[in-house]
Amino acid sequence: MEGTGTVDLDLDEESTNKFPDRELRGSREKYLLTSILIFVLRKGYTTVSTEVIQLYNHLSFRPPPFCVWCCAAMLFPKTDENLSTNFQVQLDILITVGNELFSGLDDSSRYKPYLYNYLKEARRVIVHLYLELFAPTNDYTSCFAKLNQYLPASDPTAEVQDFRLRFVKLLASERKVGRYLNERWLPAKPNVFKKLQSLAFDIAEQLPEVLLDKVGSSEWVYNDGILLGLNTLLALIIRQQLLHKSSCTEEDVFEIIHAYNSQSCPSQLL
Repeated sequence: MEGTGTVDLDLDEESTNKFPDRELRGSREKYLLTSILIFVLRKGYTTVSTEVIQLYNHLSFRPPPFCVWCCAAMLFPKTDENLSTNFQVQLDILITVGNELFSGLDDSSRYKPYLYNYLKEARRVIVHLYLELFAPTNDYTSCFAKLNQYLPASDPTAEVQDFRLRFVKLLASERKVGRYLNERWLPAKPNVFKKLQSLAFDIAEQLPEVLLDKVGSSEWVYNDGILLGLNTLLALIIRQQLLHKSSCTEEDVFEIIHAYNSQSCPSQLL
C-alpha cells in the first residue's frame, strides 16, 4: 500500500527457501491474523477486535501499531470495571501515540486527514476533561498548564488561538467555570465522546480490503485457493468457517478465533 505509514500487512516476506518451515508457517499465520484484524477494524467489529489482538499476544506476534491504536480509539472511553475510568489518562495515551503515528505518515497517506481530524477534536476534549477534574479544587493553574500542553500558544492556526482565548476567559471566573460545566460540558459529554469515537471509525474505514471482504463473491474462489496454499491451521479454520457463506460476519470471526484457540498450535503440527 502506498502512503500507509505504519500499517503493514507483512507481505514483503523473504523467499521461502530462506525460512525454516516452522518460521514460514508462523509468518503465514501472522499474515492471516493481520488480515483478520484489518477486516474487523474496518467493519467496526470492535467486540471481536480485542480477541484478535489477544491472539497476537498468545502467539508472540506483534500486531501493527496503527491497528492497535485504531482499536483503542474506537473503544474509547473504556468503562470496564477492571480498567481505569480516568478518561483523561486514556485519551492522553491516544493523543500521544496518535501524534507519533501522524508524524510517521506521508503527506499522501489517505489516513492523514482523518487522523488529523481525530487529534484536533481529542485535544479539545481532553482540555475539557481536565477542566472537569480540576474545577472542584479551583486549581485553574493546572488547567492552564494542560491547555498549553495540548493547544500551545505557539500554534499559529486561528482555530486554536480562538479556542485558547475563549478558554482563558472562562478560567478567569470560577462562577463561569461552574456554570459552563453544568450547563454545557456535562450534558454534551456523552455526545462529544460519540463524535470522537465516530472520528476513530472514520480512520479505520480507510484500511484496505483483505481476503475476508471477498467472501461470497466470485473472487472468493481465488482467495480460497490462497488459503489452501498457505496450509496453516488458521487458514484451514477460515476455509471451514466461511464455506458456503455469503459474507464474513462478526460472529464468523468469533468462531474462527475460538476454533483456533481450541486447537493445537501450528508448531505442534510440524
